[in-house]
Amino acid sequence: MQSDILTHRIIISKSIPEQKINSRSRQAAVLIPLCNRHSVASFLFTIRSDKVSTHKSQVSFPGGHLETGETAVEAALREAREELGADIGNIRVLGVCQTIPAITGTLVTPVLGFIERDVADFDHFTPSVDEVSRVFSRSVEQLIADDFKTYRDYKRNGMTLACHCTDRRMKNRSGG
Repeated sequence: MQSDILTHRIIISKSIPEQKINSRSRQAAVLIPLCNRHSVASFLFTIRSDKVSTHKSQVSFPGGHLETGETAVEAALREAREELGADIGNIRVLGVCQTIPAITGTLVTPVLGFIERDVADFDHFTPSVDEVSRVFSRSVEQLIADDFKTYRDYKRNGMTLACHCTDRRMKNRSGG
């Protein structure tokens, strides 16, 4: 069952095109979860379910829109617990990154957090089947390895984005 997870590509933009920010834009937050998996420093990812209204089956971080009166940190932590289950343990907030506009126009604030409990084989996670189809991690070492990277330009809405994509060759070296 792991092979389908490993075929997903994680895309990280190398440059963010300048966009006009509308103060009335919806706001969202995502948790960028650092974790230890079997004592190895890693990042945790989810694959969105096919039941969600947007970004079906895409690799993502836990997150969603801010509720009235909620901060980005509060929203990121709430969404992480809603999507991954309350038993994931304590999440220590390490910092808040610059708010950036998503392709949809929603203003997204990334929140960097550390899941203090070793995630091991994700047995203590209870992902929301309505939002998450899979949970997986990649070690920091894997993500920075030169043979894990490819670079590609994507055109969207008349803009060219230079993106860094993970390489499918990792499927032979991944631990899920």
